[in-house]
Amino acid sequence: MTNMKVQSFIEVTKNIWEVKYKKGWGGGRDFIFEDFLKKYKTKLGPKILDIGSGEGRHVMLLAKAGFDVVGLELTEAGNIAANKQLKNNNLQATLVLGDAHSLPFIDQYFDSVVSIQVFQFNDWSGADFCFSEASRVLKMAGLFFLRVKSTSAEVPEGNKLIEDDWGATYKTPDNNKAHFFTEDELISLGKKHNLKIVDGLLDATNDNKKGQWNVVFQKIEEK
Repeated sequence: MTNMKVQSFIEVTKNIWEVKYKKGWGGGRDFIFEDFLKKYKTKLGPKILDIGSGEGRHVMLLAKAGFDVVGLELTEAGNIAANKQLKNNNLQATLVLGDAHSLPFIDQYFDSVVSIQVFQFNDWSGADFCFSEASRVLKMAGLFFLRVKSTSAEVPEGNKLIEDDWGATYKTPDNNKAHFFTEDELISLGKKHNLKIVDGLLDATNDNKKGQWNVVFQKIEEK
């Protein structure tokens, strides 16, 4: 269960993204994820969770590939947009309203998990909650594709470093929080939550610039 500190900025994040999705945020090709899907399609298993599914870009790709996909989204506006896309393309997926820090699913429910540019909207404790929950709902030996901001990314103007948090956590101009991850931090969080890196770490955006970690974890037995 999330603490009050984490819960407070979840509400800030929710309000920000409700507005963005109502304005039509999202879309575009995700070449790195498409490559991941081609490489691991036969290893992902039938049931996949997309944490922070937004307007449905990755839910659509997974549904087209034939997976039983569940999209977990913080905002109603995101789910409305995703549902519209699914209907327009005659595709099926389950869309759930919920929070990455407290997933409304039983343990080891999904064969694979993906989360793209979601865990970065956190301070350090919030990121820890997200890793814990992703691991909890993932079956043993299941794969987890994660994309988050890298410390190689340019820090947007107006972001202010939060001095009393771990690593590069910033307060944004819209009063949200954003954590930029190092390679060692991802390795550390993975080990803490029984997630072993099996592919990556690739620090690249879709336009071949640095700034986003793309990594594939696999859930392993607790030591």
